[in-house]
Amino acid sequence: ELAIVQGHLGKLEEALNAAERAVSLCPNHPKYHNAVAGIQLDLARRCKTRTDANSYLARALQYKDRLIREFPNYPPAHLGRAAILAASGAKEADWEAEIDEACKLYEQQSVMGAGIETSSERLKIVLQNCRMKCLEAAAWWQKLP
Repeated sequence: ELAIVQGHLGKLEEALNAAERAVSLCPNHPKYHNAVAGIQLDLARRCKTRTDANSYLARALQYKDRLIREFPNYPPAHLGRAAILAASGAKEADWEAEIDEACKLYEQQSVMGAGIETSSERLKIVLQNCRMKCLEAAAWWQKLP
């Protein structure tokens, strides 16, 4: 939770340290792993060139891939991977496939984040928000020199 708050405050380096510490203390909690990759994406989005952003994006993608291998039924990992792919200039079909996978996983589960019951309306909102974030990330990538 500290990493999330620090991230919202724009203190991304501190947020990354807090998230990595959380992973070291509780390696079996996918939320903490997810936070590390998300912060890497946020750090990339601060960059002014593709060259500078690529190292953060590559680390974020590696983290998401490992997260998906270790926690294959964790839908937020797929949503985050979609955002990273979009921010990396991947084809829309590639990141849409990750969103579709997250949707399937959510439909199989009875609860979403924070113990909220999965409903079609809630799922629709989550997926729309993810698509909007992916479109924003893809547009950001296109503008980078």
